[in-house]
Amino acid sequence: MENIQVIPGEDRGLVLEMPHSGYPRGLNANWDPKGDFACNVESLDSAIRANVRWIRGDGPPQENAQLLRTIIGGVDVGAPAASGALDFKGKYPLVYSKVPRAFVDVNFGRDDVGGAAALGAGEPRLANGGPIWTHSAIIADSGRWEFFSTVAKGLFGRADSLPMLERPYTQEEFERIMSIYVDTYETAVRDRLGEKGIVAALHTMPPNEVGTVKSGPNDGAFIIGPEVSGVGGSIWEIMNGKMPDVMLISNGGKSCAPWIVDAIKGVFKDHNLIAIDGFGPMIGDRGGTVKYGKPDRDMHFLGIELIPRDLETGRIRSSLNINLVRAAVYRRVYRDVFAVLEECAGRL
Repeated sequence: MENIQVIPGEDRGLVLEMPHSGYPRGLNANWDPKGDFACNVESLDSAIRANVRWIRGDGPPQENAQLLRTIIGGVDVGAPAASGALDFKGKYPLVYSKVPRAFVDVNFGRDDVGGAAALGAGEPRLANGGPIWTHSAIIADSGRWEFFSTVAKGLFGRADSLPMLERPYTQEEFERIMSIYVDTYETAVRDRLGEKGIVAALHTMPPNEVGTVKSGPNDGAFIIGPEVSGVGGSIWEIMNGKMPDVMLISNGGKSCAPWIVDAIKGVFKDHNLIAIDGFGPMIGDRGGTVKYGKPDRDMHFLGIELIPRDLETGRIRSSLNINLVRAAVYRRVYRDVFAVLEECAGRL
């Protein structure tokens, strides 16, 4: 299928997947010169084309710009280049979606949809946290992109956010969208995983806002987080080396054996990167962890959420471009990560 890509690989017990790196074709992405992750929106299901307000393009320019900002903000722009996943063509099977996450998030399923997205559905557990995004991220006067705080607090439909959809999908439309995109993606991942192995989901987490240290030994270093404008909080955490560089998502060990998680923490530590377990809304209690992770049957799922302060600093400002020099540095790290995951898979 055009928008769900499957790249074959050897049976080494490791499957790579990227559900959130697709973006609308026609936008500039310096990390994707061949357009491998670019989605032709004209090829999407007719219900999506008719219902997503940004695709319709008939709203005021300012609103269309805000909707586009949310669409780009949802794209894990750094994941393909930082992981170098396409460099392993033929070695590890790779499954990824070209469909922008804001249109259809293939990481989630039917049980995650809310009433604002499909007729007859219940209330969503989290805003913009299911397979269909219903509203734009809240853009405050400061220019902050507040997707994660919006999700964590369950806020949506506020006066300063915009509806992504003209109307909720009908049940027939919703089922068709789930079948075409979500079910196809899930089947592709399951078929590559087989009866045992490890699925590594590759993500990047954007900052709510970006700043730089203005003085001292860390002058010029990137800072992220809600306290970036102050003199404490995030700044001191950066300077003291306490902010994590990576979150490893395993639903508290329910989707991936702790010894595998610990092995990958060790790889990042060897590269002077701090990796921690996911927690709070990032613990991973739904999505891929639930779909694919069954450690008692030797089927493991590990989400690798890179938190790069120096890689995708334009993401909240409607830019798909990244720091290609830093991406090359991260690729060396991921080569070791994949090698250790392959070794772990060999022990299953």
